[in-house]
Amino acid sequence: MSVGFIPAPGQPLGPCNHECDHKDCNELRSTAESICPLCWMPISYNVEYITLDGVIYHAACLETDIEQRR
Repeated sequence: MSVGFIPAPGQPLGPCNHECDHKDCNELRSTAESICPLCWMPISYNVEYITLDGVIYHAACLETDIEQRR
């Protein structure tokens, strides 16, 4: 399990504010565009996410799901 956060484009440590060929920027954009399997919304920027067994979730969605299962 890993926890992450992607700053918005143009912010420090975020992807470039424009289309580019930077490997890191493309990986950040790809993660931000990933769909949370619990709410079916994009992970997006400036939101904590959790990767669990290779699946990316919004941290809030996963935490809510765990609480509801208790």
